[in-house]
Amino acid sequence: IASAERFEAEIEAMVESGLISSVTAYADEDTISACTDFVYNNLPIFLTDEERMFVRSRFKTQGIPCEVMGTGVDVPENFDIGAFRHKFGIRSRYIAYSGRVDEEKDCPMLIHYFLEFKKRNPYSDIKLLLMGEKLCAVPEHEDIRALGYVSEQDKFNGIAGAHLLVIPSR
Repeated sequence: IASAERFEAEIEAMVESGLISSVTAYADEDTISACTDFVYNNLPIFLTDEERMFVRSRFKTQGIPCEVMGTGVDVPENFDIGAFRHKFGIRSRYIAYSGRVDEEKDCPMLIHYFLEFKKRNPYSDIKLLLMGEKLCAVPEHEDIRALGYVSEQDKFNGIAGAHLLVIPSR
């Protein structure tokens, strides 16, 4: 419920700022979900085809015209893994996560599985690095580092040096 309230507040702020022009709520018997309508030429905009297909299948909106307009990512031409390791004091292999450290991104489950892995593999030197705004509890553990917000260059340097990149989501 707290995350739903936070989501609703974020949507209101986006509408007030003009970032999005409208919000439509759809409901079925067991789910109430808000769908933001990014509007271009009076058509709802989705960021991915999968997002459009999900909304269409879940909320029966097939008759509503829409557009898919992805967002791009500017990847730096060069990576400096050594600078990243030095800046953040990283000396071992690591698993990287980049994004909001949040329940909505299923980070508590990621942390749970990582800690379970460490229990089963106590001699493993691998660490878990969380890059992004911390919006949920992260346990104090010698093998988990919550770096908080990092620059775009640091993010890509960290991803480039990772033994594994994880992207959990609900």
